[in-house]
Amino acid sequence: MDESFFARPKPPLTPEKLAEITARWNGYEARLTRARERVATHCVGGAAWYFGFVGATTNFERLPLGWMTIQQVVEPPEEIALAAALRDKRDLGGFARHAARLSFELVVPEPDGKPDLPFSVAWWVQCCLVLRASGEFLVPVVANTSWSTVSGCEQDTVAAKILDDYPKATRSGEAPVFTPEDVVWAAANFMKVGSVLSDARFGMAMTALTTHHHQGSFRMNAASLWAGIEAVFGISQELTFRLSLLLAAFLEPRGDGRLDLYKKVKKLYGVRSQAVHGGKMSDEDLRKHIAEVRALLARLLTKFVEDERVPATEDFERHLLSG
Repeated sequence: MDESFFARPKPPLTPEKLAEITARWNGYEARLTRARERVATHCVGGAAWYFGFVGATTNFERLPLGWMTIQQVVEPPEEIALAAALRDKRDLGGFARHAARLSFELVVPEPDGKPDLPFSVAWWVQCCLVLRASGEFLVPVVANTSWSTVSGCEQDTVAAKILDDYPKATRSGEAPVFTPEDVVWAAANFMKVGSVLSDARFGMAMTALTTHHHQGSFRMNAASLWAGIEAVFGISQELTFRLSLLLAAFLEPRGDGRLDLYKKVKKLYGVRSQAVHGGKMSDEDLRKHIAEVRALLARLLTKFVEDERVPATEDFERHLLSG
């Protein structure tokens, strides 16, 4: 082995270099101190899970929701802090990939004897926020302490899990900005989501809405969203006509609004065929199409949640023929 590499002299430690190292160390120490101080403001008493969000923001710092809380993440942990704090370091790369971009977190306490309940509740709340969003986001990580405090935790004490690890997820529009009204609606309706998810049609449609951007391709994003809409109606013949008609009849009262929505859905479904079957479309056209179809599916699922049921085929037809 050529040992000349190891024998090379190290560069001298100049006063300027020493000052730079000292400043970085002092900054790191100050960051740890601030993280430890935030335990009092960002961590709830007792066991809880902190679900981190990426790709969306809030226009408020902290909002209690009964026994849950949504709050902004302050100074998310860097890779060195993660490496020190995480109890299980095997997925360090996944945590480091997302942690620096965390914007806010959902805090869900863990009831005694029900360790899985916070994860179900977080999924239901995430579904509600997706219904209120005008864009895509991820919930990639969860920890047993606030992501604002991880940097100040003792070594090997933080339990964390990787959830939505999709680094190639696409974005078709601007990042959603959630308001207190969005969050209050989610808190009022997340239990309804849990109830309606027992319907396989709703479950497939909601999965399409919450994961369409995981596909890594605008065309596949569009195909996934349309699959969600089609799952609700279960139509196999005269698809364009019947889908457009039933959807418009369900969402709009009889009149010009219903006719306008019918025409819009019919036109959108024509674009869908072009996108899914390889027709020539620009990324900008695909982004616009995804945004419109996502809004349509979100509107449809929101009505199901608020009504606490997914209508049967006969109900859709009743809206069409007698509504």
